[in-house]
Amino acid sequence: MLDEKWAYVHDKLSKIEVDRDFDGKADHIIQYDRKGHIESASSDDNFDGVFETDWIFLNGNIQWTKSDTTSDGYQDYQQFFSNGVLNKVKFIDPVSGKPLKTQTYDRIKLRSAELDSNGDGKFDTSYLYDELEEIKKVDLGNKNG
Repeated sequence: MLDEKWAYVHDKLSKIEVDRDFDGKADHIIQYDRKGHIESASSDDNFDGVFETDWIFLNGNIQWTKSDTTSDGYQDYQQFFSNGVLNKVKFIDPVSGKPLKTQTYDRIKLRSAELDSNGDGKFDTSYLYDELEEIKKVDLGNKNG
């Protein structure tokens, strides 16, 4: 495979396959809709042959990404966007499906986070961040439920 392969349908770009590590196999695939807008993408970011990261777009703007960071088949790292700008990140427990940690962003700057430190499915610690994304306040909440 060349490092990039472009596919067209009715003179419109429909798919791009990219071989980023030059091993002859696609490890990043981008799909386009009938209007030529990016619709979705998938990638094999550790080059093991498994596509662990998915992206979904709406009107050309990224909406969310989901990644399997532990190679267990579960997409445990999720990013959410508004008008193409990051606004939330979730770290998901693959067993319960509940968030272990959620980070909230404002204009791509980390503003706050919530943490389930004991794995009971409830957030018990919250963080507020300053302009340099340093912790300015910690609230330990009620860890006993």
